[in-house]
Amino acid sequence: MWRLAATFFGCGAVPLAPGTVASAVAALLAFVPGMYAARGLPMLVFGVAAYVLSVVAARKLFADRVGDEDPSWFTLDEACGMWLALWRPEAPRPVDVLIAFVLFRILDIAKPWFIRTSQTLPGGHGIVMDDALAGIAACGVGMLVGGFFP
Repeated sequence: MWRLAATFFGCGAVPLAPGTVASAVAALLAFVPGMYAARGLPMLVFGVAAYVLSVVAARKLFADRVGDEDPSWFTLDEACGMWLALWRPEAPRPVDVLIAFVLFRILDIAKPWFIRTSQTLPGGHGIVMDDALAGIAACGVGMLVGGFFP
C-alpha cells in the first residue's frame, strides 16, 4: 500500500521521466470538475495531504536512507509540488496549468539554493520539502506570468 501511494499510483514505475509523468497526471486533475470549489481550496488540501502522506511513506519505505537523494520511483512528492503549484483563487485556464507545470518541473529539476538546502531536513521532510518549495515558488511566479496572457 505504501509503495503504491509513493509511486503516485504507478507513475513512479514509468521507465522514462517518472517525476514528469506524475506531475502531468497531477496537473490533469486541475480539470476535474469541482477541484476549484471554495476558491481552490481542494487543490491546496490535496497538496498538503500529499506532503504528509509522502513524509509518512518515505519513513515507512526507506527510513534508513533519509537524507539520501530520493529514488526516482518515489513520485508522490511530485504530485504534492504540482498541486501546490496549481493553487489559484479561481479555476485556472489551460495556459495557467501549462505555466505551472513548466515552472514546477524547471524548479524541481534545477533546484535553486533555497530548494536544494531543504533536502537536508530529517525524517522524510528532506525528500518532500524540495518539491513542496518548488511548487510554492512555481505558484507565485505562475500567477505573475499568467497575468500576461489574455
